[in-house]
Amino acid sequence: MEYSRRRLAVVVSVMEGNVESITEQLIEHIKERDRIGIKKYGHSLRAFDGRRNLTDALDEVLDLAQYLMKEIKERETQTTLIEQLEDTIRGYEHKLGVLPLDTAVKEWLRINELATTCTCGVKDTDVFRGC
Repeated sequence: MEYSRRRLAVVVSVMEGNVESITEQLIEHIKERDRIGIKKYGHSLRAFDGRRNLTDALDEVLDLAQYLMKEIKERETQTTLIEQLEDTIRGYEHKLGVLPLDTAVKEWLRINELATTCTCGVKDTDVFRGC
């Protein structure tokens, strides 16, 4: 929970224009991971702690590969959705753009006639005054 709050604080800080250097962000991230390790295991990462360093590192690399693939797939999906939306918008623009002028004028006149006709059916071509 605290880790997520720190990440949120960084995002808000960046949005407000308070951008830390990458090095400062990395140092803070390492410190936060150390705090999590102390809370979880009772101490910082240390040599000769009985862990299998290479196996643990490989597990972490494989986790990283999965997260990278997940991000790639999510971005591909988002890109595809954005492209589909852009195509849809272009289609509507095309439909609106190829409307013949005489059809557009007729449609405008029809809408204008509706706007200038009272509910009782009396037409006022200058100004809609109502009934």
